[in-house]
Amino acid sequence: MAGDNSVFCDVCSRGVMLNWEHIYRCRLCSKHVCRDCFDAELKLCIDCRSLLERNRELEALQTARAPQGTPESRKADLRARRLSALKWVVLGPLLIFAATGLLWLIYPKTVFWFTIALVHSLMSIFAGLVRYPWKG
Repeated sequence: MAGDNSVFCDVCSRGVMLNWEHIYRCRLCSKHVCRDCFDAELKLCIDCRSLLERNRELEALQTARAPQGTPESRKADLRARRLSALKWVVLGPLLIFAATGLLWLIYPKTVFWFTIALVHSLMSIFAGLVRYPWKG
């Protein structure tokens, strides 16, 4: 009678008494496995889980080793990034300077603020050029 209520795990061959424990089925290979050989989060047996993890590691290695394009496309991408960075490094502070200059024309007694805007703009340009993406 004990044989009628027991099932053997397809991974570790442990006998599982159905009256006391649950038996699980892997969703990939449909093996009947015990609680110790089943990953409830993924609903996989440990064999399929390890196979899945190995495949993910191999895919990660292949994408890390794969070149990100031809040298010409990488140079074009770097050129585009440099142009974008240069545009904001120079244009942003110049816009601040121009807005302050316009305010100075409206309110001529604000020479102090105009000088501060000029110094800030130049400092921003130089700081941006220091961090400019010269290398790829």
